Amino acid sequence: MTPKELATKIDGLVISANERYASAIASVQNQLYNALVTILKDLELDADGFIKQNSTNRRILQLAQSEFDAVISGSAYQASLEKYLKNIPTIDSLNADYFNTISSAFTPNKNFIKALQKQTIQNVNTMLLNDGLAAGIKAPLQQILSQNINQGGSFSGFLQEVQTFIKGNPKLDGRLMSYSRNILNDVLFNYSRGYQQAVTNDLGLEFYRYIGGLTKDSRPFCMERAGNFYHHNEIESWASLIWAGKNNLTTASSIFTLAGGHQCRHFIVPVSTLIVPQEVIDRNIASGNYKP
Repeated sequence: MTPKELATKIDGLVISANERYASAIASVQNQLYNALVTILKDLELDADGFIKQNSTNRRILQLAQSEFDAVISGSAYQASLEKYLKNIPTIDSLNADYFNTISSAFTPNKNFIKALQKQTIQNVNTMLLNDGLAAGIKAPLQQILSQNINQGGSFSGFLQEVQTFIKGNPKLDGRLMSYSRNILNDVLFNYSRGYQQAVTNDLGLEFYRYIGGLTKDSRPFCMERAGNFYHHNEIESWASLIWAGKNNLTTASSIFTLAGGHQCRHFIVPVSTLIVPQEVIDRNIASGNYKP
């Protein structure tokens, strides 16, 4: 398997998983919106269609605010996350197939893989099931509910705001969809790159190829590097650069996992020196990075 084939297969796997996940989350968003509308339709309005500020409406507000947890816990949301993470063993298998083709010394580090999987699942739980879900989705939704009901907003405008937040519109995904898909997309790409980097350290590989799917949204940082070969030290030096979309956690060591940053679909794939162009080797011999 070539670096390009590896990147293409993992990219296809992640994108396909994202599409299946999106379909499930669209259903969850619809459930949440319908559940809230069922409660909010009982709000008392004045003659001009504005929400009255009274005790009845404040009780309805409390019911609406508690509905988020009820829908999320009883929906397919958590099951969709678990199904998404089941792609991890396939990513492991693809990476193992690749490394078996470039080094006879490759042996999967089962303890490391288990630790990496455990950390990945913990990250997803934190960002998408616990504190992250509350801060990223629940709190903003409750603010919309509270602000409109307590301040007597227009009922029609209020429902439109709730609908746009939860379900989105033709130009915008619903908040749960956009929030969770962006995180999950990074989770699997970062997981694969983390696996690759660990193996690289074990095998003592020094050269890499920056490769992956270029799209209309690819950053100049990635477009300039796509398809090219680099030495480990050259890649480490990129961490000091500034570019749009760069992850704030990027360091000389983490860049191999974070690559171009948020939503990056590229890989910094370790390669055998046998396929590295001679001019790249000569460049790094001259700079002192590489000693044959």
